[in-house]
Amino acid sequence: MILELGVSFVIVWEFYVRADRLEAFLAAYGPGGAWDGFFRESRGFLGTELLRDERNPQRVLTIDRWVSASAYEECRWARGDAYDALDLACASLSDRESRLGTFTLIDPAPAHVNTPEGTSKTSERSGRG
Repeated sequence: MILELGVSFVIVWEFYVRADRLEAFLAAYGPGGAWDGFFRESRGFLGTELLRDERNPQRVLTIDRWVSASAYEECRWARGDAYDALDLACASLSDRESRLGTFTLIDPAPAHVNTPEGTSKTSERSGRG
């Protein structure tokens, strides 16, 4: 996994996406989508990743990265009505939505990347922002 430098707070959501709404879900929740755009207007948002279950393609995890829990809470407090409206607008895209939890980064060690030559190279962890 590649992490953005400075990330310390992560929220993980689990969705069971309606089969006929998968493309719309990916457009709304993925990079450049409605949620990404909404959060990017807030200070401290670093980005969102989507993970699709290989055994159950309707199951998708979203990972929202923030510099801190307080940055996320500030967004929710300051933009709560807009957040709720967007959440309601996207409700028809999934059959079930669960907040799996909030997490903090422990010891952001350098990532080890295998090169095509078969050697290991250490790099700074970085990601999309």
